[in-house]
Amino acid sequence: MAWYNKISDWVSEKRNPAQHVIRDEEGVNIGSNAVVGYRSAFKKLESVNRGTNLIVSACSSLDYDIKDKISDASPGIRQKSLNNLLNFKPNPHQSAQDFRTNIFTDFILEGNIFIYFDGAYLYHLPAVNVQVYPDPKSYIESYKYNNSVDFKKLDDIKNIIS
Repeated sequence: MAWYNKISDWVSEKRNPAQHVIRDEEGVNIGSNAVVGYRSAFKKLESVNRGTNLIVSACSSLDYDIKDKISDASPGIRQKSLNNLLNFKPNPHQSAQDFRTNIFTDFILEGNIFIYFDGAYLYHLPAVNVQVYPDPKSYIESYKYNNSVDFKKLDDIKNIIS
């Protein structure tokens, strides 16, 4: 018997004797909305906390290099203001380092970063508290923070900036 036949037999046969019981209890389709305890692992396990903090610290320490616009046809925020927001003072309550630490921690633990721009400053919104509501015609209808505060879509924000 060839080696690839042994591998295919091994792959097609479940090695777990309780597999049929698990399948019967869980069902054929298991949704992807399983609750994963990244936050609790981050708080309780020193190795997870340390590894996450190393990555977040490395990402947070990098400054952004703002390049010239490709075209002046599209209105937007000025280059100097954008550089100041991203590298020095994102808002009156946080330093750039604290702001970046918060957003990169959210990215590592939650997989998303949510930033609110009010036209003058950037504010971090904890990803665990933000719900994204899909739109049947486009991708996103709205964002809600703690099921109470509605945020405008990106297109609406672009109109505020210009």
